[in-house]
Amino acid sequence: MCQIEASMITFLVVWNLYGIGRVCEAVDPALEGQFQEEEASRLLQIGLLCVQASAELRPSMSTVVKMLFDNQEIPQPTHPPFLNSSSAEISQSRPSRTYNS
Repeated sequence: MCQIEASMITFLVVWNLYGIGRVCEAVDPALEGQFQEEEASRLLQIGLLCVQASAELRPSMSTVVKMLFDNQEIPQPTHPPFLNSSSAEISQSRPSRTYNS
């Protein structure tokens, strides 16, 4: 599997887990649950904002820094226009632990 395919699958896994309120399941299992769930959830949500399809929807770096350090409210990422039911099914059929780095 090439780097682009692996990145896309990781994105789909995180997006789907975010959509069902279980985004923390995307955290690397090597951490063995030793992380703050609220912090992990915020970081993953910020990551989803930073990879939105339209550059206009992505936050500026100064906004990202404020979200990270000033506890600024994090907006909801928009649904990716290229995400369809077949790609969602692919990502849900694969275990998320496989795609963590």
